[in-house]
Amino acid sequence: MVEHLSYLLTGIITTERENSHEVFEIYVLKMFPQVFTVITYNTWLAVLVLIVNSVSTLTLCFSDQIIIMGSLALGNYFEIFNERMKTHKGKNLTPDQWKTLRVDYTRLCNLARLLNDCVCHLLCVSLLIHVYIICVEMHQGVVRTNEHFSLSHYVHAILSFMVSSLRGCLLCLCSVKIYENSKLPKRSLYEIPQQSFCNEVDFFLLQIQKDHIGLTGSHMFLMTRRFLLTMFGTIVSYEILLVQMKGYSSRKNP
Repeated sequence: MVEHLSYLLTGIITTERENSHEVFEIYVLKMFPQVFTVITYNTWLAVLVLIVNSVSTLTLCFSDQIIIMGSLALGNYFEIFNERMKTHKGKNLTPDQWKTLRVDYTRLCNLARLLNDCVCHLLCVSLLIHVYIICVEMHQGVVRTNEHFSLSHYVHAILSFMVSSLRGCLLCLCSVKIYENSKLPKRSLYEIPQQSFCNEVDFFLLQIQKDHIGLTGSHMFLMTRRFLLTMFGTIVSYEILLVQMKGYSSRKNP
């Protein structure tokens, strides 16, 4: 909402006020050219565009909160289970006790799959929107460096980029927490005494190693640290490419 309010205030401040009765029309045409270059301007249509824009922003914020809260809650459940596993570290447990732990872990995994089925498409769309916004703002920051803007434009650009980056990072880091915490019980299983090792421990360890639990983007990619580093590297490569293209065009057209 801070970013959206900054966007609206920037448009209001920079709108020319030569004719006060046409300020609203000038403002809407300036802030939403992608709409009114296709269709003819109408006051009621402009109001509808503003409402849709605000509702879309609120929807994106709300969807991010749903994903973040669900990820934090389920990640904490895995942390609690890992603390429970630590209390059994170095102890001789019976196969029935190991089976109980494995069944409880399986229930957490099933809960994670249920959460993923509910929010996987929402996560994919939200992540794509954040990456798109960051790339667009980086593109504008590189390509339009020679243009002169008012102070409000620069404040909005910096604030928008910071908010978009922070929201995207928070969304990704919270989503990764489920996958990372689901692998923590391996450490306790690696340190069990030889007398306590049994088939249930072997099944438990195999389940943790082979079963990748976490949130996915429409079941196409799993939210892991490796995926985040790959995505971050792609964005950095895009920025470097923009800088190189900007330098080439400036040398070609001095």
